[in-house]
Amino acid sequence: MSLLGQITHWIVYQTKFLSPLTLPLPSPLFRPVGPLANIINHITSTPVHETYFPFLRFGVIHAARVTTVFSALKQASSTGPSAGGLQDLIAYLTLAWGGGTTISLLLSEPPSWLLSPAPWIIYVPIYLLLVPTGLSQYIVITCPPLILSLVGAYIDGLTRGTTISSLPPALPSEVTLWTQVLLSGIAIVSGGFIFQLLGMHKRTWQLTTPSILLGGIWATLELWGGMLVGLTYAALMRTHEEVAWLGDLFSLALPRELQSGFKAEGKLGSVVDHDTARALCVLLFGSLLALRVVVTTFLYSPKSHERAKIVAHSAKTKKEPVVEIETRKRDLLESTTLEGSVEEEKAEVIKSPNSRGSTSGSKTRARTPRKSPRLR
Repeated sequence: MSLLGQITHWIVYQTKFLSPLTLPLPSPLFRPVGPLANIINHITSTPVHETYFPFLRFGVIHAARVTTVFSALKQASSTGPSAGGLQDLIAYLTLAWGGGTTISLLLSEPPSWLLSPAPWIIYVPIYLLLVPTGLSQYIVITCPPLILSLVGAYIDGLTRGTTISSLPPALPSEVTLWTQVLLSGIAIVSGGFIFQLLGMHKRTWQLTTPSILLGGIWATLELWGGMLVGLTYAALMRTHEEVAWLGDLFSLALPRELQSGFKAEGKLGSVVDHDTARALCVLLFGSLLALRVVVTTFLYSPKSHERAKIVAHSAKTKKEPVVEIETRKRDLLESTTLEGSVEEEKAEVIKSPNSRGSTSGSKTRARTPRKSPRLR
């Protein structure tokens, strides 16, 4: 059979049962999930160097990213240099470890930096390498803001999505769905919340209002975005019966190549495996953060505000030409009337005294002619 005949036979066979054409690859929307899952698995399981620096690359990436965020916050405050390097170091570690420490305290567990020296060995050298030398500040100043923000958004999505996906295995088995979702949001916002609450980006620390308390959909993205990603992970892994229906919806939307098809006996089966669910959470969180960057850059920037004012002013001048003409007519009429009254007053002043006396009313007595003297 010729090639054309084989293709025709295959098309007829597919349309005979009214089934869609089977594709060997997932849809373009989910095509990056597989490579992204491999990358995340690599950086969370591979050390920087097995001999000289045997610590995971994930921690190094997070530590380097926090230095750029710290430098950007210090530069935005415009309060000058800090009082000393120790003050900046404590502020940097608070920004980096605040989320994990808060979750550990809520779960009545000691934080990781108390149990192992590994966090100190990773974060302190990275800080000394990038912050005091000015490398992170140089990156913040020289790199275009849009590019830096977009790259930082997906790096934040990588670190935060991985953190959220690693949270459920560390929780007790009796934890409810609400607790898991709420802790996912708290783990993301705690570091920045404490950092801004204490005013650690300023020269003199003082209590300030964190940006998340100012409200707004974009200012609170870390909180509701973290909770949304936590709910997504719970639905993909079917950790609770309350989200079984959401897991069924995901199973209908996701390609079959990504689904695990695992169903344990007597338990809910996960829609996908752990690595795929983690990659989907990272992709979701990174896309939300990137969307905020794009929206705030092009809609809420100072240039856009100036452009909006110009457009509003031009629209106002176009809509109200008749009002301006009427106003000018009224002003001209008032000025003409005022000039006429002034001319009348001048004319009255120029008149003779007798006429003035005659026109002044009954209160002014008229002068009588003086009698001529008698001749004797």
